[in-house]
Formats: sequence, C-alpha cells, structure tokens
Amino acid sequence: MQRIPLTILCITLAACGEGGGGNSETTITPPEPDPPSPLVFLDSMPRNTTSNVAGYQARFDLVYHGEANANYDLRSTCEATTFTVLRNVVDLANQSGDQLVNHKFTCPEASTAAGQEISVNTTIANESFEGSITFDTVSDLPSLNVLQTREINTDDVDTMFSNYIAGALLDELDLPPLVEFVILTFIVDLASSAWQNLASPNASSDVVAQQVEYSSVDPDGSATHNLSGLIAFPNTDDFISREQIILLTHATGSTPSLLEDSDAWYILANLFAAHGYLVIAPDNLGRGSTDDAPETYLLANRTGTNAIDFVLRVLQDDTYTPFYNDETITLNIIGYSQGGHSAVASWLELLRHHPNLQASAVYLGGAPFDLYRTFRGVLQAVNEECNGDGYCSLVDPATHVPFATDRILPGMIEFTDVGVFLDDIVDDEELDAGFVSGFLDASPDYDNLRSLLQLNSFTNIANAESVFNDPGTTLHLYHSEYDRLVPATNTDAFLEVLNGNVAIIHHSDECNSTSFRLIFEAIDKVGVVHTLCGLNMLDEVFAELR
Repeated sequence: MQRIPLTILCITLAACGEGGGGNSETTITPPEPDPPSPLVFLDSMPRNTTSNVAGYQARFDLVYHGEANANYDLRSTCEATTFTVLRNVVDLANQSGDQLVNHKFTCPEASTAAGQEISVNTTIANESFEGSITFDTVSDLPSLNVLQTREINTDDVDTMFSNYIAGALLDELDLPPLVEFVILTFIVDLASSAWQNLASPNASSDVVAQQVEYSSVDPDGSATHNLSGLIAFPNTDDFISREQIILLTHATGSTPSLLEDSDAWYILANLFAAHGYLVIAPDNLGRGSTDDAPETYLLANRTGTNAIDFVLRVLQDDTYTPFYNDETITLNIIGYSQGGHSAVASWLELLRHHPNLQASAVYLGGAPFDLYRTFRGVLQAVNEECNGDGYCSLVDPATHVPFATDRILPGMIEFTDVGVFLDDIVDDEELDAGFVSGFLDASPDYDNLRSLLQLNSFTNIANAESVFNDPGTTLHLYHSEYDRLVPATNTDAFLEVLNGNVAIIHHSDECNSTSFRLIFEAIDKVGVVHTLCGLNMLDEVFAELR
C-alpha cells in the first residue's frame, strides 16, 4: 500500500515534461575525461635532446617510475616490437611508484625519416600518464675500420700468459713487500694447479690481432663512428669454420684495443683465436679511442648496446665470414668483474633486440649484479653503519671509495639525469660527508641517483620469468666468498632472481679452495682474491672452449 503514492508521483512527473504531454528524452552528457598527466622519464635512449640518431639504429628505451599492474599503451612511428623490464625500487624519499619501468622498442628496420617518435600512455588506478620522445635520424651507414694490425706467432701466444704472471699480474696486485713472498708462494701454487690451460695454451695457429673503430651510439643515442675494440682470429689457411664466436667484455682498467701484452683480456683474446675462434673484444666507451670521455661504467643499456653493435659490425663485414658458420652461429659471452656486468647487459641486449642471434653460453664472475646495494655498502662502511651487511662487511673505504668517485659516478652523472653535479658530492676522490649521510638517510636530493643505480642492477627484476627466459643459453657463475672487492652477496642475489628462469651452472667450488682462504687470511689487500679468482674462471672457460 505504501508504494502506490510513489508510483503515482512518478507518472505525474513524467507527464509534466515539455508542457505536459511531450515524449522528449533527457540526455545527460558525461564529463570530459581528464587529460593524461605528463610522464617524466628518468632515462631514455636516445635522449629527448638528441637530433642526429643514426639511421642504422633500431632500438630505443624509455625509463620512468611506475606502479605494479599498470597498463601500458606503447606506440612508435616505426611500428616497433616492444618489451618491458620491471624493476622493484627501494629507499626513495618521494615514492612516485614502486617500480622502475623500462620499455624497450625494436624497429623492424632502420629508418632515415624525420620526426620519429616513441611514446607511452600508462594507466594506474584510473589515472593516466603520457610521455614521448621525438627525434630525427640521419642518413648514415654502419662502419668498421681497421686502424692497426699485429701478427703473433704460436710461440709468442704460448708465452703470453706466463709472461703476464711474472710481470703485469704482480704489478696489478701491488703487494706489500712484507707479505709479497708469502703471497707469491700461494700464487705459484695456483699457477701450477689452476692456471695450466692458460699457461700452456698449445696454440694451434698464429693469430692476427686488429685494433678497429666501429659505428655505434654515444650515451645520448646520437651516432658515432669511433668506438674502439679488438678483433682476433687465427692466421691460417688450414681452418674449419666454427659454429661459435666469442665476445669478451673486459674488466676494470682493461683496454683490449691497445694490443698490449700486459692486458689480460688482450692475452685471452689471442689464446682463443689461436684455437680457431673469431674473438670480439670491445673497449667500453670512455676507453681506447674515446678516452677523453667519462667511461660508461656499469651503465647496462649503454654497454650492452655498444658491445652488440660491435658484434653486428663484424658479422656485416665479409672479411670475417671464413671464421664462423653463418647458418648456425652463436655467441659465447665472457666477462669478469665489471665485464661480468657488461656480459649480462650484452646477453639481454641480444634477447630484447636481436633475437636472430643466440648466445649459447654466458660466463660470469665476480660482478656487481646489484649495483645499488654494492654502492650503498661502500657508503655504509664510510659512515661506519655496516652492522654485518654482506654488501659492506668487507669494504675498505680507502680502496672502494675511488671506484665510486672515479668510475661509477662520473659516467652516471655525465650521461643520465642524476640531478647532482660531481663537484657537489666528490672532493679529490673523497665522498662529501653530507652526501654520504643524505644518501643513506633517503634524502630526496639523491632519489634519481638511487633510482639509476637500481636501473643498472640485475637482482631486482620484478618480471624475471620473462626477462631471463632464454632456453638456448646456459649461464656459468663464479665468485669467491673471500672476495673483498665485489661482495659475493651479489652472485647470491643474482642466483635467486635467476632461479628457474634460465639454465645455470654455479661453479661454487672455484675460488673457494684452501689456497684462496689462506690468501684471504694472510693479506687484507682488497683486490688480490678478486683478481686471482678471475684467472681461475678464465682458465676453466678456456679449458672448456679450447
């Protein structure tokens, strides 16, 4: 009975419209949606200010802070295929998102058209953000030019490593006089037991080593033709082409293109070449022919791009086709320390942008896979705030701080939008005390730096099952638990994120023998165990591949 008046009222109201008796309908116009908010990029390749992108380049990156489970609409004028790498971020004062989002664009072919654009529209909880970069490409062809050639006979190849042990290695270790004799005893033991393959390579052929320049991209994405590197190959007509070539990514301080017998990575290249391999060893940008620029030290998107560009230039040159089987060719990537980080970057570059070229094996050792926590560990030690953390417990500030001031920070500040100047945080190889405490206390002034260090880490990958999904590759990992230079916690964390996503062989017995423990206990000089473990790894790799 109570519903009847309401019904009558509804009918009456309907009848009153349009002067009583009209049949018109009332239309309600929904409000216009809010326009997307601007999306601020933390990093990009190319930079938005770059205008001379090489026409032969077909891979690009956009990086920004985002949220898990966001939706992405990626667009490009080149009809690119895309892939997104998600990284978890921590310790930010202004937490604008819980992830670092890295969109990777791969164009199907090079373009020389003006007005290229890559863009993203991302939606998070009904709020949308949009950003893009535009750039012009220049008509440019890839190049590879030989600057210097050295021919090496088998006898000289066979003595290279032994001479290195007797000379350059001891200089690198810079042992204190009081303990030099003791440590030399251990080194002799290692040389006789663990480095026999390197010390007795039994070269099968003479070698040609070439210093070359090749075309790639500068850190801002612009075209360049003067990156340097080494190509080594067997100097013989009696040759059966291999199904593999070798990419060597050098350790800190090495410059393979200089063709110097004191450079371990130059020696290794010649040893592999003497056993029938085509070997490609790029200099990091900032070394060799580009040594007037800061080094792209541990900048993954840059080092990976440059290294694989070098491989592509070599494969595009008919000079080198006799040394590999073009139909079945795969890469062996070998890197230690800084080179281990570059090796992962190169492997991922292949996966994302060059799926037609497969890495069969990646050999990695002693690398800072978690660059952020490794860097933070140094600052914790400087501020005496370690508390047993594995990333800082073995840090020696006198040795580690110069790695931050002279290597990590200059390139990152020069080539990315860190938001600080080097002079503001570094004073004559010392870290400013305010910077150290501010970084550790999550000051917003250093949010960009924290983010970029995490962008160049491999242990915080949120979508690891997709990023590391490569059934054709086996990863070999080496690290000494006694390593004072690069904490072994890096490899532990990397193994955890890799678990189940790619084939792994963890060579945990290498570099953890009694000899390494005794060296660790006899001397606290930071780089000794680190360097010796690298030689153990390289000997084992050479034994497998020879």
